Amino acid sequence: MTVELSEGPIAPQMRPVGPLIPASELETWHSAAQALAAAERHRQRVRNWARAVYQRAWARGHMEG
Repeated sequence: MTVELSEGPIAPQMRPVGPLIPASELETWHSAAQALAAAERHRQRVRNWARAVYQRAWARGHMEG
């Protein structure tokens, strides 16, 4: 396996970027939608990476017999 395929995608970093304030002052649903979208993008990257690794290993197995 090549180095690029053995390393999986890096998960998005979620951390506060400033002082914490009460949730009632935040656009809670907007933030949740953004977090959900980031999680979905990460899920898609992981699935694509896993599919590529599987397909290369499958092809290599057929070539090696």
